[in-house]
Amino acid sequence: MISTVTQKLINAVQNGGSDAMWADRAVSLLKALDGTGVDLASDTLLDDVIAAGEIHPKVSQFLVSLPGYPSAPAEAIRQLGYLVGMTVAARGAAYG
Repeated sequence: MISTVTQKLINAVQNGGSDAMWADRAVSLLKALDGTGVDLASDTLLDDVIAAGEIHPKVSQFLVSLPGYPSAPAEAIRQLGYLVGMTVAARGAAYG
Protein backbone atom coordinates (compact mmCIF):
# COMPACT_ATOMS: atom_id res chain seq x y z
CA MET A 1 0.00 0.00 0.00
CA ILE A 2 1.30 3.44 -0.94
CA SER A 3 1.73 5.96 1.85
CA THR A 4 -0.54 9.00 2.00
CA VAL A 5 2.37 11.37 1.42
CA THR A 6 3.52 9.44 -1.65
CA GLN A 7 -0.03 9.31 -3.01
CA LYS A 8 -0.34 13.07 -2.60
CA LEU A 9 2.92 13.55 -4.53
CA ILE A 10 1.77 11.14 -7.23
CA ASN A 11 -1.45 13.09 -7.64
CA ALA A 12 0.49 16.36 -7.86
CA VAL A 13 2.88 14.92 -10.48
CA GLN A 14 0.00 13.56 -12.54
CA ASN A 15 -1.87 16.87 -12.39
CA GLY A 16 1.20 19.06 -12.85
CA GLY A 17 0.92 19.47 -16.60
CA SER A 18 4.20 17.73 -17.40
CA ASP A 19 4.70 15.52 -20.42
CA ALA A 20 2.83 12.26 -19.76
CA MET A 21 5.90 10.07 -20.35
CA TRP A 22 7.96 11.97 -17.79
CA ALA A 23 5.09 12.12 -15.33
CA ASP A 24 4.68 8.34 -15.62
CA ARG A 25 8.39 7.85 -14.97
CA ALA A 26 8.27 10.13 -11.92
CA VAL A 27 5.25 8.23 -10.61
CA SER A 28 7.13 4.95 -11.14
CA LEU A 29 10.06 6.32 -9.14
CA LEU A 30 7.80 7.44 -6.29
CA LYS A 31 5.98 4.11 -6.17
CA ALA A 32 9.21 2.13 -6.30
CA LEU A 33 10.85 4.07 -3.49
CA ASP A 34 7.79 4.30 -1.24
CA GLY A 35 8.65 2.67 2.08
CA THR A 36 12.31 2.07 1.24
CA GLY A 37 13.80 4.96 3.21
CA VAL A 38 15.69 6.22 0.15
CA ASP A 39 16.08 10.00 0.33
CA LEU A 40 15.45 11.71 -3.01
CA ALA A 41 17.77 14.52 -1.91
CA SER A 42 20.72 12.16 -1.40
CA ASP A 43 24.01 13.01 -3.10
CA THR A 44 24.38 9.29 -3.77
CA LEU A 45 20.86 8.70 -5.06
CA LEU A 46 21.74 6.21 -7.79
CA ASP A 47 23.85 4.15 -5.37
CA ASP A 48 21.05 4.32 -2.80
CA VAL A 49 18.47 3.19 -5.36
CA ILE A 50 20.73 0.34 -6.48
CA ALA A 51 21.17 -0.78 -2.85
CA ALA A 52 17.41 -0.61 -2.28
CA GLY A 53 16.93 -2.66 -5.44
CA GLU A 54 18.81 -5.52 -3.84
CA ILE A 55 16.16 -5.66 -1.11
CA HIS A 56 12.99 -4.39 -2.81
CA PRO A 57 11.87 -6.01 -6.08
CA LYS A 58 9.82 -2.95 -7.04
CA VAL A 59 12.99 -0.86 -6.99
CA SER A 60 14.93 -3.33 -9.12
CA GLN A 61 12.03 -3.28 -11.61
CA PHE A 62 12.25 0.51 -11.72
CA LEU A 63 16.00 0.34 -12.34
CA VAL A 64 15.50 -1.93 -15.34
CA SER A 65 13.35 0.81 -16.92
CA LEU A 66 15.75 3.66 -16.07
CA PRO A 67 17.55 4.93 -19.19
CA GLY A 68 21.29 4.60 -18.76
CA TYR A 69 21.20 1.91 -16.12
CA PRO A 70 23.48 -0.03 -15.79
CA SER A 71 25.58 0.69 -18.87
CA ALA A 72 25.77 4.50 -18.64
CA PRO A 73 25.69 5.61 -14.99
CA ALA A 74 26.06 9.31 -15.84
CA GLU A 75 22.90 9.11 -17.96
CA ALA A 76 21.06 7.23 -15.22
CA ILE A 77 22.03 9.94 -12.73
CA ARG A 78 20.84 12.62 -15.16
CA GLN A 79 17.52 10.83 -15.62
CA LEU A 80 17.05 10.45 -11.86
CA GLY A 81 17.87 14.13 -11.41
CA TYR A 82 15.15 15.13 -13.82
CA LEU A 83 12.61 12.86 -12.15
CA VAL A 84 13.53 14.18 -8.72
CA GLY A 85 13.13 17.72 -10.04
CA MET A 86 9.62 16.86 -11.12
CA THR A 87 8.77 15.48 -7.68
CA VAL A 88 10.20 18.58 -5.98
CA ALA A 89 8.05 20.81 -8.19
CA ALA A 90 5.03 18.61 -7.45
CA ARG A 91 5.78 18.75 -3.72
CA GLY A 92 5.74 22.54 -3.90
CA ALA A 93 2.39 22.44 -5.69
CA ALA A 94 0.93 19.89 -3.29
CA TYR A 95 2.07 21.54 -0.09
CA GLY A 96 2.18 25.19 -1.16
